[in-house]
Amino acid sequence: MIKINVKYMQIQIYETDYFYDLADELGILIWQDFMYACALYPTDDVFLSSVQQEVTYQVKIDENFMTN
Repeated sequence: MIKINVKYMQIQIYETDYFYDLADELGILIWQDFMYACALYPTDDVFLSSVQQEVTYQVKIDENFMTN
């Protein structure tokens, strides 16, 4: 086993920009999950369309905080 010094948090809520900025300053990697885990969700077109809109929106926000 190799030991590495990694600080990360796994979150399942959408945080504020301040949270992500602070994590960047502290060198903390954020593992962002989408809200669609561990449950059964509808598969109708209306619901899937809303999921697609949310994913597109959230990825655009999160890409501003990608670590180099």
